[in-house]
Amino acid sequence: MEGTYIHKRGDDYYLFGSNGSCCEGANSTYQVIYGRSKNLFGPYMTKEGNPMLEGHYNVLLHGNEKVAGPGHNAEFITDDKGQDWIIYHGYLKTDPDAGRQVFMDKVNWIDGWPVVEGDEPSMNSNCPSVSVSF
Repeated sequence: MEGTYIHKRGDDYYLFGSNGSCCEGANSTYQVIYGRSKNLFGPYMTKEGNPMLEGHYNVLLHGNEKVAGPGHNAEFITDDKGQDWIIYHGYLKTDPDAGRQVFMDKVNWIDGWPVVEGDEPSMNSNCPSVSVSF
């Protein structure tokens, strides 16, 4: 696992990371995985109660027919409406030689667990609600 990020929501900590191959263009198998803990220092567990330290995880994002290798989640943001968003990269399968592209998807929370619609990158999405002041 690499590209880790810890996000606190309520009383829980969520460890997100990426596994698989990140840099093989359209053949990349990278995906965003996660677990949850009540303590910043763990142990982080899956929905099923299995420890991440023993190689268990749940998948938040995996590739699809349009995007290969989504991962290396660089940031979670919470917008002005309290909605969470994940920023990550992936390869467009139609043009993998263009390199990794930046994607952003809304994270929904169901029973205390993060969910991205379809568990895969979207090509179109709503935008976060962010007010800008100068």
